[in-house]
Amino acid sequence: MTNGRTNFQSPDVGNWTIKPEIMENVIRPPRLLSQAESIVESLTRQIIEFEKTIDECQEVGFRLVGAPDQSTIHIERIQCEGGALLVFFGRNQDGREVRVLQHASQVSVLLTALPKIAEKAHRIGF
Repeated sequence: MTNGRTNFQSPDVGNWTIKPEIMENVIRPPRLLSQAESIVESLTRQIIEFEKTIDECQEVGFRLVGAPDQSTIHIERIQCEGGALLVFFGRNQDGREVRVLQHASQVSVLLTALPKIAEKAHRIGF
């Protein structure tokens, strides 16, 4: 963009510009979610629904299905990195902070109700 105008180059017509007031009316398609963003959105919806089924003495935990151990994590938040990586933030059974990194194509989690580890149960449902 130069001088408030958007510049384009076309092999058919050469260089051309569009005035900013015309660009304001251009309808842009919505940005498509990456695979990881879509999974985070779906997992968050599932966690919120799961939270509705547990009492105030419990919070949502998860375990990676297929992991060699049966350890569970008290989930605090989920984030995506770079479009393909999911990061699960939480605490282990000892209350220590943990992060689980998982490629979007390999995500398979088991949601479970765990006893709360703080005075008030943590909720993902914002």
